[in-house]
Amino acid sequence: MKKLSSGRPIDLSRININEINEWLNSYNSVRGIIRCQAIISLHNGNSMQSVCTVLDVTRETIRTWKEKLRKGGITALLKEKKLGKRSKINIEKQKKLKVIIKQRPAKYGYDEKRWTGKILKDFMLKNWNINIGIRAAQLWLRQMK
Repeated sequence: MKKLSSGRPIDLSRININEINEWLNSYNSVRGIIRCQAIISLHNGNSMQSVCTVLDVTRETIRTWKEKLRKGGITALLKEKKLGKRSKINIEKQKKLKVIIKQRPAKYGYDEKRWTGKILKDFMLKNWNINIGIRAAQLWLRQMK
């Protein structure tokens, strides 16, 4: 166990730094590279604070990375999460929606002059049986204009 000048001891005894270095030289994921650099820096005796500052991450983020590395090795550390949800509307409906949004809501039975998140949410539920949140509808309106 390595004791740093500031902070608690960091147990890196079961970590193969050579394996991380090899991976670092052959991998192209920026997130993975940052994680590996953090672990290597800690292993080399750099303080948690300096690693956080240089890599622009929080202490909690680095603690999470260390825990993943301890529990599942480098595979767990480098495993990428799936980002976001899949869209509820397919590409075909997205194209139709772009055309619809360019027209006034009155054409579709609404009294408003412009599309709002509330109107779009209602339209999608009534016409396509797709239930989305108002905030999601607002985001779609912004993206499609």
